[in-house]
Order: sequence, then structure tokens, then C-alpha cells
Amino acid sequence: MSEACRGVPITMIYDRLIVLAIGFWMLIGSGCPAAATGHGNSNESEAGKYMTEVTESGAPANDIRLEVRSAQTDDAVTLRYTVTNTSGGVIYLMDAFPAVDPQSREPYADNKGFYLCKRGEDAAMVLRGIPPLPIFPVAVRVMPLATRLEPGAKVEREFSIPVPMRERNDWYYPPVSIEEHTVGSVSKLNFAVQFIRESIDGFQSAPVPYAPEYLNVSGTSTVKQAEMLTTELPIRPVHLFIRKDIFTRI
Repeated sequence: MSEACRGVPITMIYDRLIVLAIGFWMLIGSGCPAAATGHGNSNESEAGKYMTEVTESGAPANDIRLEVRSAQTDDAVTLRYTVTNTSGGVIYLMDAFPAVDPQSREPYADNKGFYLCKRGEDAAMVLRGIPPLPIFPVAVRVMPLATRLEPGAKVEREFSIPVPMRERNDWYYPPVSIEEHTVGSVSKLNFAVQFIRESIDGFQSAPVPYAPEYLNVSGTSTVKQAEMLTTELPIRPVHLFIRKDIFTRI
């Protein structure tokens, strides 16, 4: 339960500002078009709950292979996934994020981050891709860092979701106290990871100075041009802390 903090440390706020500054610098330095500064179309489904389709505008891909295995303990659900480019063109897997080391204050590529929200009666949505915007305006949109995959190439990833789970979009929303959640239960995960194709209109890429193995990528409308690989995974039922504030869900 330590994931749901009772207060927001000053260092966390400082780190978030640094991440936003890095994002702004990357947008200017790479020559990539700036992302929208407003928020996506959101509608209130019930009190305190907001939905958006901001990350689902691209059609699910059927020519790229996603394989996922899960392992569960009392403390975490670990997902190990492989993405294989079975298409005839180059793709860019968008599953790492700009981050700042809390000790050194140095930027780095976070390949363990994820977005999570409640979905339906007994599922949680887990996204590694473009984090949905909050309903309030932001100065800079946080965009994932990408890995280039030639036709036939594949990449393997692993990350863990702490148990009990909590709704999280750490790039825009700080953790809130236990009292600011309701407690639900989930028995399956809707997992999704995003990518874009090199063939999209207006494609641009530029190396990430602090993480040369990754690229900043964009198109004429990156959010809409991003495609999604999805799968559903059964898990043993776990508790999920559901935020009571105005939290963007997908």
C-alpha cells in the first residue's frame, strides 16, 4: 500500500517539472512538431470518473506480433512481452519514457513505466505508450521514447505492477492518499503497447541525447497515427485502488 502516498514530496514535484522540461527541450531540439497542449475529448461517465479515447484513435494492428507471459506473486504481477515486426516496413515501439533519477537529477529512459486504470467491472487497463492527457491543460505533452524495429526484428521487455494495484498516470497525476481512493478488485488485465510506422505521413525521428538507444519520433498527428497491440490476461484477483479525483481513464 506504500504506492498510494499520503502526501506529495517536494522532490517528486521537482522531478516532474524536470521531466516536462526535458520533453519541451526534446520537442524543440528534435524538430518534431509540438504536441497539443490542451486535453482530449472527455466526458463524465459518473461522478469523479472521466473517460477519453485519446490513445485509441489508431486501429489495432494485425501485422505485428505481440506475445505476453505473466507471473504473479503476493507483491506484484510481472509481465514479460515480446514484440516481433512481422510487417514489411520499419516500426518504432513506443514503450519507454523520459525520466529523472531522484538522486543524481540526471535524465534517463525509463523502460519500466506504465499507465493503469480501472476498465469495466473486473479489469484493469495497462498501457505502455502515449499516456492520456489529464482534463486540465498541460504545457508539454509527455511522449514515449521509441525503439526502431526493422522487418523481422523483435524486442523483449519486462516490467512489474505492484500489488495491490493503483490507478496511475505518474507523468501528470501525483499519488494521493489511501482515503482518496475506493477499493475494487480485478481478475484480468487488458494490456496494450503502442508503436508507429516509419511510413506514416510526416514521420520524423531524432536520437535521444541522454539515451542513444532510443529515438524521439513523431508524425503529422502522432497520437492518431500510433497503433496498438493488445491482449487480455487472466490473473488471480487483486485489490485495485481507484482514484476519486478527476482522473483520465481510457
